[in-house]
Amino acid sequence: MWHPEGQGTQWMHDYIDVYEEVYENLVVHDENFPTADHLRSLLFVGQMETIGQESVGDEMDTPGSDKIVEVLLDDDPRPVWLQAWGGLNNIAQALYRIRESHPDQLDYAVSRAYIYAIAEQDDLREWMASEFPDVKYVLNLHQFWRVIAYSWDRQNPHQDHEIYSEEWVSEYISSVGPLGGLYQASVQEEGDSPAFFHVIDTGLRSTENPSWGGWGGRFERTGETNLWVDAEDNGDNTKPLWRFIIPLSEDFAARMQWTVTPDFEDANHPPRRSPDSPI
Repeated sequence: MWHPEGQGTQWMHDYIDVYEEVYENLVVHDENFPTADHLRSLLFVGQMETIGQESVGDEMDTPGSDKIVEVLLDDDPRPVWLQAWGGLNNIAQALYRIRESHPDQLDYAVSRAYIYAIAEQDDLREWMASEFPDVKYVLNLHQFWRVIAYSWDRQNPHQDHEIYSEEWVSEYISSVGPLGGLYQASVQEEGDSPAFFHVIDTGLRSTENPSWGGWGGRFERTGETNLWVDAEDNGDNTKPLWRFIIPLSEDFAARMQWTVTPDFEDANHPPRRSPDSPI
């Protein structure tokens, strides 16, 4: 989702206000959509002034890093996917704070932490590998560039597909209701979205093992470390993501229709199996 430059954090609240306008339609199609108030309760701003190793230390706690600490230390044993769209400073600060203030719980927190980073946007990965070597780390360094970000129109076999055209985006996304209206048809780059795609439950179970592949790409473990990097399929380290770009885009279009469709039967939905379904 594109957001306006130079407007601080207010745009997040503005977007949730628009989401609230279509919420009643969305829950008709999937009851798991959170309320706008719940989304507002989850907004915590992190470090926005300092990057890299200088952003980690005793005086560097933020509401965002504090929230990461809280989640990593809660009693829910499920993995916690920490998405780094612009750098690792708040994640690094949270792990630092746990080590300094809750050392007896560090191993538990680390066992739950799974980082999905888009590129390397600061100098903290090597520092974290040294300080917290057991944290699982997925690095999307190539797949997003050539499929959904700034190089989508090069080295991508689907670059001429209609989903990349301004006309398609306008018809199926940006002209569909108030939420779609926030999406700029003229801006083709999605940038960091694969980090979110990775945790969408498509049935591919990619969050269980990054090497299995899914909408967020496929990754291979490097040696004996906990670093996972872009996998190559047929010698192409972008294919694990571009193979899904058409169904992913069509799913996006279908969900945008949910925002303006009050009746379940009038929109498309993912197929669902029941215990009685034939194999």
